This record gives sequence, C-alpha cells and structure tokens, in this order.
Amino acid sequence: MSRKRWLTLAVLSLFSLGCAVRSAIETESFTVTVLTNEGRPIEGAVIEGGIDWDSFRVETDADGHATLPPSAGGGEAWIHLDNHLPRRVILTRPYRYELVQTSQRLRLLGSLDGQAVLFAPGRLATLDDQGTYHLYAINGTGVTEMATAEFPHGVRQVRIIEDRV
Repeated sequence: MSRKRWLTLAVLSLFSLGCAVRSAIETESFTVTVLTNEGRPIEGAVIEGGIDWDSFRVETDADGHATLPPSAGGGEAWIHLDNHLPRRVILTRPYRYELVQTSQRLRLLGSLDGQAVLFAPGRLATLDDQGTYHLYAINGTGVTEMATAEFPHGVRQVRIIEDRV
C-alpha cells in the first residue's frame, strides 16, 4: 500500500471515529428525570456540572424533570438535595437517576478543595492535587476556609489515619 493511500485511510478513520464520539454528545437541550428509589419524582434536586462556559446548575420541577444544555450530554454531573445522598453521574440516555433518602437529616454546607485528610470537631482539613493544605471551619451555617499552606514538594500519596469526629 502506498504511503499516500495509507495516510488517506488513516485520516478518514480518525475522522469517522471523531464523528462517532461526537454523536454521543447531545446537539439539543435534553431532559433529565430524578426519582426516589421507589420511583416517585423528586422536586428541587440540583443537577450541576461542567466547566467555565459549559457549566450548568439546574433544579428539577414537581415532575422530577430538569432541562440541561446540549454541552452537558455525555459529561459528569452531581445530583444533590438536602436529606438525600448526593450522586455523581455520567449524563447518558435514558437520563433517569435515583436519589436515596438519608436515614437522618443532611444538607450541603459548602464545597471544599482537595481530599479530606483530617477530621476534628468543627474543623476539616484537605489536601489538593497541587500539594496545598486547606483548613476549614464547619458549623451549621456553612464552611469557611481558615488557612492554607503549601508543601514545598508535591504530595504523591495521602493516608487518612482517623475518620471520626
């Protein structure tokens, strides 16, 4: 096979592969349904994800439906609601997801950077991928970052010693 013919076939193969991957991403807005594990619609569940211009944050209506932008299709999202276990999903057809209610009352207090490495009464410490240590104060109204510190050499591994408050 000549070099030119081989190159043409390679380019066509890559193009067709790219088209197949793109077809998995939505071209129009689509509807997500959030239900209880008994199949009842959940109103007020928040579905959020994306980055920068493609970020989204939508709440479900009384029928458990939320309309998401085309850019969300095929991507990751978090679905959360007070008193339900949050769930990370990949947005793929048929776009039906269940949330499980918690046995006790829970609600989202805020977002943290990194992985949790220390738990203490009213405090939580995390370590992010760049080796930055974050210390947070936690109370019934939210989460507040108190301090940060950078390790001089990148962190390669973290081991939690104790996970109780």
